[in-house]
Amino acid sequence: MTRTDGTTATRNATVTNDREAGTTTRSADYTTFDGREGSMSDVIQRTDDGFSRETTRTLPNGETHTRSVDASCDEDAGNCVKQVEVDKQP
Repeated sequence: MTRTDGTTATRNATVTNDREAGTTTRSADYTTFDGREGSMSDVIQRTDDGFSRETTRTLPNGETHTRSVDASCDEDAGNCVKQVEVDKQP
């Protein structure tokens, strides 16, 4: 993306689906308008009763954030439960 003042920001992303394994992997690297860089990755796995997701983000200031999600659904009861854990490292 280019602004009217000529500065640019970029984002390069890749998504891979493996239907047999039940996984989706997403990753992206980016550069902000002021030249700072960051990245992210996601791995999503189907489970017998829901899914799990592991996310890692590295921010332009060097901080790393991780997030883990485990979702379990009970179709008969019509509800889902999510457990989310977040960790931020400066």
